[in-house]
Amino acid sequence: MSLVNIDDYNKNHLAYEIDFHDYKNFYILDTQNHQISEKTKYDNEENTVVTTASYTEDMNTAIDFTFDFGEGGSYLMHA
Repeated sequence: MSLVNIDDYNKNHLAYEIDFHDYKNFYILDTQNHQISEKTKYDNEENTVVTTASYTEDMNTAIDFTFDFGEGGSYLMHA
């Protein structure tokens, strides 16, 4: 396991949290590698659902990404 300098990590990552009625979504964006992770945590469950995707475009304009699910489903996002 390699350790990451926290200052370098913070320069390349953005994090957002959205609170809903019975769950929270966390989005972590790796701006250096163009990866986005969505973590969903339901209030009454211990497990967290994690989905990861690559994104295109630039964070200063807009990004496009698609989350794929193991069951064959997916959804396209534009933010």
